Amino acid sequence: MDITLDIGGTVWGNVFDSETGLPISDADIWAENDADGPGSGARTNEDGYYTLAGVAPGAYRIKVRAERQGYVEQYFDNTLSWDKAELIYVRGTEEIEGIDFGLTPGAKITGVVRDAETQLPIAGVDLNAYSVESGSEFAWTSTDAEGRYALRGVPAGPAVVQVYSDSYVDTKTRIEVAGPGQDLRLNFALSQAPPSRAG
Repeated sequence: MDITLDIGGTVWGNVFDSETGLPISDADIWAENDADGPGSGARTNEDGYYTLAGVAPGAYRIKVRAERQGYVEQYFDNTLSWDKAELIYVRGTEEIEGIDFGLTPGAKITGVVRDAETQLPIAGVDLNAYSVESGSEFAWTSTDAEGRYALRGVPAGPAVVQVYSDSYVDTKTRIEVAGPGQDLRLNFALSQAPPSRAG
């Protein structure tokens, strides 16, 4: 029995710093199928170029994440919001070019997470930052052995930093990010979660 595989379409473009024009390497690109079908992912090369190959026919929202490098996540075309992203239609084996992204540096939030009673640092605690307006998550990380963390690529505007752990009570703090490149310091003291009662 012969099996015929569809080659799919190709989407490619360039990711660069919106201020300097310099390429951004190792940025993650993801094409999200609008109908909950299979997506496609890629990563930019040293020149900032990426290729999404074998993309199944359909409508896609394409986003780039480069928070490791300190940039704000962005959807095509130049929006932070999923519902405002421009749909890219892939038909057959066509090649779609010029899906480019000019990224803006975001704020960095750093701090230490400690036990509220002992004041000892807590390792392995998860944190994220999300938009107050849209609820979109921009950055996430975990504390290191010294309880330190760094959230990068947080855009300007009101945001919430959330801390959560199985052993401690979850907490969140609202902050206001003034603009690109801002460094914010935010420490947390967590109370231990009460022991669960067996039913």
